Amino acid sequence: MLTPDQDSGSLRMFEMLGQMQQLGCKVTFVASNLETRMPYTQTIQALGVEVRWHPYLSSITTLIEREGTSFDVIMLSRVTVACQFVDLVRQHAPHAKLIFDTVDLHFLRNERLAALETDGAVKADILASVKKMRDEELSIIEKSDITLVVSTVEQTLLQEIAPRAIVKIVSNIHVNDPNDADFEAREGILFIGGFRHPPNLDAITWYAENVLPILRRDLPGVVTTCIGSNAPPPQC
Repeated sequence: MLTPDQDSGSLRMFEMLGQMQQLGCKVTFVASNLETRMPYTQTIQALGVEVRWHPYLSSITTLIEREGTSFDVIMLSRVTVACQFVDLVRQHAPHAKLIFDTVDLHFLRNERLAALETDGAVKADILASVKKMRDEELSIIEKSDITLVVSTVEQTLLQEIAPRAIVKIVSNIHVNDPNDADFEAREGILFIGGFRHPPNLDAITWYAENVLPILRRDLPGVVTTCIGSNAPPPQC
């Protein structure tokens, strides 16, 4: 289930659902585990989006097999979801445009993680998973009509290794909330990130070790505030 108040991937998808609804589409959302969770389900329904869940839906496979031909567009989000259903969609919804929303290229993220790893055995395990993930993501991209990424870096990479793929950028989506206070009237530094996403934990750790000491030396009194879901317990 989308939790747009907890992670940017959920917020991005939530905003995309709203945009599609505003374009006049009839939109259906199904969580990969068929769950419903309040208030999130109601928040999505408030957009005018239909939400399907268990026990009223027995499986996503059943949905695709029975209703696949009724959809003009089917979007599969994240490789872990898309790899389960891409072939099923192609079989039972052959006329639907298939969009693969990567959210981020998982193989690229893990490749970068391997580059930071100093333990040889751990590094080897990560690189093995990178190859598997890369093969899965490229296979899904090949079977999809359009692939969505969030950055020009990912788009350029896919243009090099999958030149036949149609790759479009849909970055994070945030509602603009103007603040009348100018720079001089503001204070402090804010970091926002959900900590089930490993790069966010790596980022704030790097910040604390490499940037914060300089700030404390050159800008004493400047406070850094770190907020985000699933934060690990503080370590002194």
